[in-house]
Amino acid sequence: MKSLQSENVPLTADAAMRFRQIAQGHALWRHPFVEHCREGRLTLPQVRVLGTPMTRRALTRILGLIGALGAAAVLALVFLAYTQPLLMQQLGDAFWACF
Repeated sequence: MKSLQSENVPLTADAAMRFRQIAQGHALWRHPFVEHCREGRLTLPQVRVLGTPMTRRALTRILGLIGALGAAAVLALVFLAYTQPLLMQQLGDAFWACF
């Protein structure tokens, strides 16, 4: 079976028109939020309320990533402290010299 990506066929006007027809009939366009957006009936406070859960999810993901990176850094420093104590002493001296 051929893959569509393997064919180097340029997009014709018929294909573009067919895509638009399929996209217009998609259920997403009948969603109340999208209908309000397209008709200009969405207020700024409504957009803020709808955007808040996405912001919270993104913030939770970022904080989780920061926590994971911090834990990895601590584990790396502990590993270095046991395997390379002289190097850790030099790093510690250089760090405290900054203050």
